[in-house]
Amino acid sequence: MTRAAGRGSFEADFSHPQSNSPNWGQLALDIHVAARTQVPVLISATPDCAVKVAHAIAEFAGASKTGDVVVCDCARPGEFSAALAGVQPESGRQPGDAILLLREVHALDPAEQAAVAHLVSAWYAGDAAPRIISTCSVSLFDRVREGAFDEQLFYSLNALHIVVRNGSWMSVD
Repeated sequence: MTRAAGRGSFEADFSHPQSNSPNWGQLALDIHVAARTQVPVLISATPDCAVKVAHAIAEFAGASKTGDVVVCDCARPGEFSAALAGVQPESGRQPGDAILLLREVHALDPAEQAAVAHLVSAWYAGDAAPRIISTCSVSLFDRVREGAFDEQLFYSLNALHIVVRNGSWMSVD
């Protein structure tokens, strides 16, 4: 930005490229908002950064006890079923008390997408269901356009979308 002489107004200076680092203030605000709401969250970022953002949301939401966050790596076969069992009443926890973290949600097959859609619709209906936080390192919208991901599920998971561009939390643990 450049300041106009003596006027106090600003004009955009597009001669310099934008910074490649994430907007940390915006990211902190996004984490705060996501922690204070219960809506599904979609985090678009590199895999390691997205998981750290998801854990920060869970921590600020008060889910600091072991087992409050059930992590599912959607790219690994069979892990979704195990994670789903971990948030069911038979697991000894109330579904509404758990957070289901779906890493790389774009890798879910159609049957798993249907199961997630059922959980999300139960949550929207007011039934006891786990909070869903999903991460994706590719454009989930492009996956919808390709027909590889359910459009309605995309919009349901995208109630709050956090995008971290060029983000890595190398110095944050």
